[in-house]
Amino acid sequence: MAKMGTGFQSILTATGSTLKVGAVDVVEGGTIDNNATLVLTVGSGSDLVAYSETLTTSRLEYDNPMGFPETKYFPKLDPFKKSSIKIASDSYSTIGVFLYIEQSKKYTVLDTPEFNLADKLLEYGATLKKGSVNISAGSELLIGDVLTLEIGEGYVLSEDLKSSLAYFNSLGSLVELPFIRSGESETVATFEIPDIPTTDIYFLINAEQVTNLQIASNNVYLIDYDKLKQINVERYSDISTPDGIDRFDYGVNILSVLNVPFAIPSEIILNPSEIVLGDKVLTVLGSELETDLLVIDLGSIEYLATEGNLLDYSNKVFNLFLPYSQPIALEAEYVVNETINIEYRLDLYTGDADILIRSSAVNSVVIMQKTTIGIDVPYSTQNQNSINAYNDSIVVGGFNDLYRPYLELMENKAVLPYGIFTAIVPDEGVFNTFNGFLIVEDIKLECGATTSEKQEIISQLNSGVFINA
Repeated sequence: MAKMGTGFQSILTATGSTLKVGAVDVVEGGTIDNNATLVLTVGSGSDLVAYSETLTTSRLEYDNPMGFPETKYFPKLDPFKKSSIKIASDSYSTIGVFLYIEQSKKYTVLDTPEFNLADKLLEYGATLKKGSVNISAGSELLIGDVLTLEIGEGYVLSEDLKSSLAYFNSLGSLVELPFIRSGESETVATFEIPDIPTTDIYFLINAEQVTNLQIASNNVYLIDYDKLKQINVERYSDISTPDGIDRFDYGVNILSVLNVPFAIPSEIILNPSEIVLGDKVLTVLGSELETDLLVIDLGSIEYLATEGNLLDYSNKVFNLFLPYSQPIALEAEYVVNETINIEYRLDLYTGDADILIRSSAVNSVVIMQKTTIGIDVPYSTQNQNSINAYNDSIVVGGFNDLYRPYLELMENKAVLPYGIFTAIVPDEGVFNTFNGFLIVEDIKLECGATTSEKQEIISQLNSGVFINA
């Protein structure tokens, strides 16, 4: 048996915390059995001071059976609300209990035009809650709070642009921590508030509208130019009307004809079948595609640091060059010692594509940019006096002689080595003993020049000069 000391009950009461062995409260002056496990549970709104084996860490102090003093610390356990110590020996002096419990760090939800939580929740018919309480701008959250995001009808959680908690780190960079989907759900995700080095937080809510991969009333066919010529012959039919025979053009059912400069994966190509235009079945065979969204994986790029320090990031921007796209600028933090993945998602009706750039730094999309890849193929319209021959990709994207992605490092170096312009170092001394770039604030100029010539020399020195001593 061991006897408990005094002085800890007031701290437990003030913080709503408990100290128990099993279901029994430990009280001042009471006793505990051998091999007991003391469980300290911290009350809501409070936390244990971080475990660091210091005198400000919650602990037990006592003399062991050999008469030597011992200390056991309550480790700070996730989710920071419970900690335990097992007393294993069979004979102790009085056990001193020292508790250090601090008010929990509170995080305040901010809302800005860039991180507009209210508008995004409204747009997706979504809710963000802690228990039954809605989260909005100004809400205060604690470490360990569990939030639930539920997306409304007609939308699903975005796989590419994940919903996340965001904050700015000490370097001013945005850090995003993604929500975790609840099982296989496409509409519900949760997030547990971690220990974050700032108290201002934001929420980025992203969802996608529910769409079928293929519109039920439309088909996408894989054809060649010979088959297109045959289609242009069979698309016309003579129809009897009270006024005689009219020629009807079933080509009005053709939404677009595109030349796609990428190979179509065999796994989405179905068996050839007769092409259907409205209620007319042609004799031309085309391989129907099972989806109208072509995903093109352009691979990945890895960039390894060369300096192993801040110089790998300072004053550096990376330009990512891609086929059918303008260059895309990437911050060094997404590139250095990271893997960049590039994916195009091409709409086979319009030829428009989303470029998705992912970085292993955040394991999600960091850039999404649009371009036009599919080239509109001219084909005659119903009046046969005009043709459908426009091509947005000439303006927006267009072939730029690139077949694979590559990175180009853009570095803003100092004009002279050793950062000669990066810091001003005040000094004084004889003028001809200095070397490099000097800005002279005051000088005792002794020379044979006239007064006006001296003033001109001093003016030049005040503006800065290079000295090669």
